[in-house]
Amino acid sequence: MGNYLQRVVGLLASRGHDCEVFVSNLERAVDEPDDVLNVRGVTIHLLNEFTDIPPELKDLSLWPIQRAKLWGAWRLAQALERSHTSQPFDVVHAGNCGHVSLFVDIPVPVVMRLSSYEPMLADAHKMEQSLWRTTTEYLERATLWTSDALYAPSRMLSDAMQAALALPVSYIPPPAYLEVPPESYDTAWWTEATALSSPYFVFVGSLARVKGLETLLEALPILFEACPDPHFHFVGREWGGFDFWEECRSRFQGRVHYHGPQSHHRVYPLIQNSIAAVIPSRIENASNVAIEAMLLGKPIVGTQGISLEELIDGKPCAILIPKDDPVALAYAMIDLANMPADQRDFMGKQGQQAIASVLNVERSGNLLEGFLDEAVRKGPRRRSSAQQRMLDLKATLEAFFSIELSIQEKIAAQSSIAAQLTFQRDAAHSRLEQLKAEAQNQHTRIEQLNDLMDVRQARIEQLRAEVEHQHTRIEQLNTLMEARQKRIEQLKSAVDAKHKQVEQARKQLETGRQRIADLKAQVGVKLGQVQELIAQRKADRAKIEDYETRLNERQTQIRGLTAQLDDRQQEIAVLSTSLQAAGKRIEELEQEIETLRNSISYRMGNFLVRCVPEPIRRFLSCVNRF
Repeated sequence: MGNYLQRVVGLLASRGHDCEVFVSNLERAVDEPDDVLNVRGVTIHLLNEFTDIPPELKDLSLWPIQRAKLWGAWRLAQALERSHTSQPFDVVHAGNCGHVSLFVDIPVPVVMRLSSYEPMLADAHKMEQSLWRTTTEYLERATLWTSDALYAPSRMLSDAMQAALALPVSYIPPPAYLEVPPESYDTAWWTEATALSSPYFVFVGSLARVKGLETLLEALPILFEACPDPHFHFVGREWGGFDFWEECRSRFQGRVHYHGPQSHHRVYPLIQNSIAAVIPSRIENASNVAIEAMLLGKPIVGTQGISLEELIDGKPCAILIPKDDPVALAYAMIDLANMPADQRDFMGKQGQQAIASVLNVERSGNLLEGFLDEAVRKGPRRRSSAQQRMLDLKATLEAFFSIELSIQEKIAAQSSIAAQLTFQRDAAHSRLEQLKAEAQNQHTRIEQLNDLMDVRQARIEQLRAEVEHQHTRIEQLNTLMEARQKRIEQLKSAVDAKHKQVEQARKQLETGRQRIADLKAQVGVKLGQVQELIAQRKADRAKIEDYETRLNERQTQIRGLTAQLDDRQQEIAVLSTSLQAAGKRIEELEQEIETLRNSISYRMGNFLVRCVPEPIRRFLSCVNRF
């Protein structure tokens, strides 16, 4: 704002206008009187901003910086009114910083130059909505509504303000020229400051987060690793609670150099001899550093969307990178550091041509004069008195703080409710853990039952295998009996043959009788074996009946456990389903055992019927008759 004020006042004074500048001198003591200076025909009033402040403003519940701005605005309005009484003004030109025109109370139009917009600044600072932000934005809007005409030095800000305020905001580009001629440069300081630290990039401005310093801090390691030669020089004051220099000194010892705030006599040669000016800001408005760097013939590295596009006018004089992108910023600086010097000089000349076209001093002067003339022609709009504005301001701010207090009380009540809900949630969580433990116990019990069922199932399978083995043995006996039956048939054939040869066989009667006796003995032996097999089958049947009895007992136990699990059916339905499935499986096993028992009984009956076959009885009968 100071650079712009110096240029505009100098431009208007050179065109024959009488200009007076009113500014608060923040460095003066409270008890010192105001000063009036005359610099190149311009009267400058240096005001003490902490005297003659009405109690309504002193008692406001605001942050110190906000109170200081309002007190300064009141002092400026009072000084302006005194000067207007002695020599009337035609128009008041104010900036929107510090709410300086909020209490202006003279019958002339107030024209305001917009340097920024608080919501955009807050978003660039990544500030959350708060009472500080609400009151600051309200004070800015109250100041804007006291103005008769608004203009902005960039189309970006003009369009944004028109959309936000629904007010006409004109675009008047600032006059671009260097305040200090080359012969006044402090080259001795520049030589000493950059000794052993060239080539270099330069940053000029407040060392604040909104200026993109965090992004630059992340980009510098990439630059220094890729390019061992370049250094980095910083000029400006630390601002916004961001200890930038300490961070740089600890990380980039010897490659980064900080010079604090400096005048144009020193800043201009520092920019003129750099590789490029770096402007990684999150928000800007016709950046003075960009204008000065382009006037000095240096390329710039800047951020897209902060009005730099309007300055370069499509010419290849800058590298614009996305906002908050340290990698893109680093590679843009690397490209410029590795670029031949003649190519960088070409970019610088393109920048000078762009500035001469876009920010022409004569054109800017004509536009500003026409804008001021139009405001004078239309005259001031009707405004309430400064005292009434102050009272309205106080009432609104008190309402803001009252609402904030109410919000805080509601937040406290909500916190109490949240604590109660948290306690209830913890109790519910504890109950849930208990239910989980009970369910786990039931799950363990069911697992044990499943293991027991698996053991029983294995025993049943073992019994089934034994039954299959006995079935195989019975089949083998049946095969043996069939073989004996065939042998008996053969003997029968032999008997028939002997019967035909009765005469011949009579001589062998005794031998035949002995043979029959041997056969009887063999039949007796076989009958004994059959009896043993029958006894063994009876023993197996007894074992099966014993296993059936034990299985019935287990079934009774399972039914009891099933009755207990039914009581838990509401909590663990899945477990009940598993037990029902197990019950069904047991019934299937019972059916299989019953089927097996019936099969064994059937086979035993058949075996007993066939123990003494009919052919053997016939054969014995024939032998007896013989």
